[in-house]
Amino acid sequence: MKLLQTEIDIEPGRKPQKQALPEGWVGQGTAVVRLKNNTNQENAYKVRVRCDNPYWQETWASFAALPPSGSENAPPAGKPDQYGPNNSDVTVYVTRGGERDVMVLFDVPRSYDARAGLYRLVIQVETRVVGPTTGLRRKERFTELKAVGIIRPFYAWSSEITPETRKVGFFRRSADFELVLVNEGNDWLYCDLRQPKPKDVLIEMPSTRIAVPPPEPGQERSVRTIPVRGISKVRAFRGERQPMPLPLTVARVEAPTVAPLPDVAKYEPASANCHAAVVEDDTQDLRLPQNDKALINCPLFPATLSGCLGAIAQNGKGLIMTIIGLIVAANLAVFMFEQLFRNNIVAEPYRSQVAPGGVLTMGGRWLHGARVFIDDDPQPAELAKPVENEGVRNTFSNLLRAVHPAQLQLIGVRIPESYDGKRIRLTVQRAGALPFLGPLLPKHKCGTTVQVGTPKKEPVPAKKSLAFVPPTVTPKQQFTIRGQNLGNGGRVMFGNEPAAIKKWQSNYILAVPPSGMPLNEPIEVNVWPENREEPIWRGTIKIVDPTAQAAAQPGGPGGSAPASGGGTPTGQAPAGGGTATGGGGTARPPIVTQPPRVTPAGASGAYAAILRGDDAAAASAINSALAANANDPLALALKGYALLRDERAGDARGPIAQALRLSGGGSGRTRAVALTASAWLSEVSNDATSAERQYRAAIDADKTCVLAYYSYTYFLLDNNRRMEAVEQVRAALRQNAREARGSRKFMELAGKLGIR
Repeated sequence: MKLLQTEIDIEPGRKPQKQALPEGWVGQGTAVVRLKNNTNQENAYKVRVRCDNPYWQETWASFAALPPSGSENAPPAGKPDQYGPNNSDVTVYVTRGGERDVMVLFDVPRSYDARAGLYRLVIQVETRVVGPTTGLRRKERFTELKAVGIIRPFYAWSSEITPETRKVGFFRRSADFELVLVNEGNDWLYCDLRQPKPKDVLIEMPSTRIAVPPPEPGQERSVRTIPVRGISKVRAFRGERQPMPLPLTVARVEAPTVAPLPDVAKYEPASANCHAAVVEDDTQDLRLPQNDKALINCPLFPATLSGCLGAIAQNGKGLIMTIIGLIVAANLAVFMFEQLFRNNIVAEPYRSQVAPGGVLTMGGRWLHGARVFIDDDPQPAELAKPVENEGVRNTFSNLLRAVHPAQLQLIGVRIPESYDGKRIRLTVQRAGALPFLGPLLPKHKCGTTVQVGTPKKEPVPAKKSLAFVPPTVTPKQQFTIRGQNLGNGGRVMFGNEPAAIKKWQSNYILAVPPSGMPLNEPIEVNVWPENREEPIWRGTIKIVDPTAQAAAQPGGPGGSAPASGGGTPTGQAPAGGGTATGGGGTARPPIVTQPPRVTPAGASGAYAAILRGDDAAAASAINSALAANANDPLALALKGYALLRDERAGDARGPIAQALRLSGGGSGRTRAVALTASAWLSEVSNDATSAERQYRAAIDADKTCVLAYYSYTYFLLDNNRRMEAVEQVRAALRQNAREARGSRKFMELAGKLGIR
């Protein structure tokens, strides 16, 4: 694989060039990927674009497969080029020794989202081997081709001065404006503020060079305001109003983020020079002064009588408001004095622990006469004589460095016994010079928390215990109770009889049922850890004997058996008064017993081992089940499934076909496992339609079969159907949470999909 253009010049709003450029040129919105198959087999190549830049959008890149250069490079019959959604990727088939070109088109809109700059692009080529053994080959090879996309800047901006007019006069010589710069482009906007030296107006600004960033994603514009002060040079005592426009011109400076494309790169192979230094340059992109933005010079006395009367009427409202403001200021003067000069109180306790009913010494500034509150109690605490000595004062001097030693004051606070064992925080409010203003003064909350007496120990809540007990157990056989926080010991009671405990751990219990218990009947069971007042599990289980055999006589009572030597059929009296087994008759044939039906314990154990991922235990259980009954359909289905996991599809066909025939057309776990194995066999044979149909039939046969959900989820992931795969995992957790969460393989798959 080769990328013919490693530098792509992208101008927002410009359609990409359809013609492929030779190798080494700077791509004009396009790049060509050359795919060459050097193997001796037919390959499929999937090409896509990846970029880790946060401003990059996947919709900007699309693909177009170029026609093959000759018949030897033509795609195989029946395998046309395949495009992804919106041409976001393309898959082409290349015969062995063939060569194909794929064009990458970059169509970037002229929008603020297309941030100007350099974008590190990765053209990812995924190679897939095409052939009859595709289902058995799941390893794919990825090749990454590096490129640089250069998105050029464009500029869309405006300027505005607010407000439109401001008044100045004989005493007030200046007024403040705001210059608003709006950037709607995709790059930084640099502007120079130019002003001539006018006769009547001066302009003051914090800076003459302004930089405005481009809009962030989700914003249509980026706005920056610059304070501008206009100063009038006219000082008229009497006269008419005179508007003075602000002579402010805004000029854009050419300083792009990336260096311009050299002219030579447009006509011959050359570098885009994207890492070169950028030199600023002046432009003719100007925003001229606006005549409606002006200072209005208002003399102290109008030139005419009508103007004088109008000024009095206009300023009368201001005179009245001034008088009201003076009255309010006189009332607030005392409060402001207390707040600014008297209420700079500082206070902290001497210790962080005090005995109930004891006195806590506090030090600080402006404490004499202050009120002390404990927590949210609205009533002030009782004051007492503080502990005052040189050591206490030295401690407070180090603690409160902002308080001068001459200003340090000490007070004592008696802590009520009702706060024993609690942590409290004190609040101090200084008493004002005017009593009626005292409650309005702010309160100072101390930063130190004080412990009263000994802190009370709160009981630690016990961790919740859970236990999962199997519904059936076997006599004299060990069974397992799983759970969490089970403790280190206890007892398991079958009615009034304790079970023999083999091992007791925090997460599982190994026990043996007591002997002499009735079989096949519900028995009340309690799981009772030590030091617990109540059992953590209470329910009923059954003790089932798996060795029980159903014996049946071929003829049954009153049946017949063949006679020889003059004998009579068994169960009938002979004519000569003899018995059925005496006289001249032969002996009764032995009773033929039906062979015992193999219990599903071995096959079920193999099923659980496969879910756990224990291949050795699964193989042993399958062989054991087939040794007992060679026609066990569940064991045959699991055997075919295990052979498919070992990529032995040919050996798996026979057991799977036999399992489907023996399981019939009904439902249940056996039928579900057989259909699951058959579906995987169809998937390996590249029959995706049949595979999906059988996966769905397996789930319909047994909605609690976790193996069916597990295999169907992998089928969906292989076909890029992630959302449906997530739904299948959630369905398995709803239908059979216990079996699903007990399967290591299934929970690993759920973790990859972000499900816990």
